[in-house]
Amino acid sequence: MSTALAIAATTKVLAQLLDNRIQAANLSGILEAAVTTAVPPDHVVVGAGEVPHLNLFLYEVTYNQGWRQAGLPSTDARGNRTGRPPLAIDLHYLVSAYGEIDFQAEILLGLGMQAFHETPIPARDQIRSVFEPSPPSDTLPHRIAIEMATAGLADQVELVKITPEPLSTEELSKLWTAFQSKYRPSVGYRVSLVLIQSEGAFRSALPVLSRNVYALAVQQPVIELVEEQMLPYSAGAAIHLRGQNLLSPDAVVRFGSGPEQAPDILLSTSARLTVPLPVLNAGLNSVQIVRKLVLGSPPPRPIIESNVAAFVLQPVVKKKGGPPVDDITFNPATASAPPSVTVKVDPPVQSTQKVTLLLDQFNPPPNSVPLGYQFDSPPLPGPPSDTVTVPIPGAQSGAYFLRVRVDGAQSPFEFDANHAFSGPLVIVP
Repeated sequence: MSTALAIAATTKVLAQLLDNRIQAANLSGILEAAVTTAVPPDHVVVGAGEVPHLNLFLYEVTYNQGWRQAGLPSTDARGNRTGRPPLAIDLHYLVSAYGEIDFQAEILLGLGMQAFHETPIPARDQIRSVFEPSPPSDTLPHRIAIEMATAGLADQVELVKITPEPLSTEELSKLWTAFQSKYRPSVGYRVSLVLIQSEGAFRSALPVLSRNVYALAVQQPVIELVEEQMLPYSAGAAIHLRGQNLLSPDAVVRFGSGPEQAPDILLSTSARLTVPLPVLNAGLNSVQIVRKLVLGSPPPRPIIESNVAAFVLQPVVKKKGGPPVDDITFNPATASAPPSVTVKVDPPVQSTQKVTLLLDQFNPPPNSVPLGYQFDSPPLPGPPSDTVTVPIPGAQSGAYFLRVRVDGAQSPFEFDANHAFSGPLVIVP
């Protein structure tokens, strides 16, 4: 790989190729001892006293598409460097010919094009010879040449290649307009590629001690249906999954990204799986079947996974010491706070969950629109709690059906023998 000085070193190598070709042409009677320059076109002296020479100008640098993704990604999930991918770039040059009298520019341009045509891939020794030590000097150009010799251009894994890059009249016009200089006969070239090595330390992994290949005949589990799409919370509750290839000795059921639960083998079949619920939060939950297999050394690893299905775990209002009285308390207004309702729910509510209290009027007067309210609970600080206190400012007196909504999941109603709503109820004095 090369260093960041490789761009300048490449320009130096190309200029040397042009100079060598012009000197080998032995046209001293026609051309002066022309030396190729590498300056912006607007810095070249034109007109009276114009020196015949070639000018090599790097007008664009682009990423090399073939090497662009080499060595990526170079960091792990924690941001630590795991590699040093090279910076792979292509260089785009414009070779322009200058001359004071007729045909000098054309002769120079022909010699320059011949130089690149005959040497499309400079050899490693040819590149090294460009940077052979010259007589010591304290001038700035000499110090720059010494630094460019350390670029390592000749030691790249892939050598630079010089290829013609046709430029239309419109493209040349735009370039020379941007240069703000008088046009001279020009031809474009692409030099591909320059590999600049990244710097900095990185973490390397230990070598692999052994390699093993395993072939397993497996059946993919598929969940087609969760029977309990809306499941009220209760201790010892279970869900039932329907699908294909659900039951196997190495299968567990994963809920969300956390708890895992083994199915009830006695109540399950390959087409219907019964799974006791672990501790979950109220709201939308996901379920997935995971088969853990031992490959190589223990422990078992999750190898085969089913699709992900969803169900809603509904919160429920607790009972005071057991049925039939709901654990709901009305708190009158004080000098510093509006009236509120305290309700105890299962499962406990997390501090990150959104809680809303819904009140619907019980037995409204005939020919009237039933009253209905929604009150959001303030944030619940601290650990999970089964007690929620929600202010109800502006609620009119009366009896109301009460529901608690936690992350979009609403607590269910209670029904009487006639399958009519019967609770939970709260009385607002």
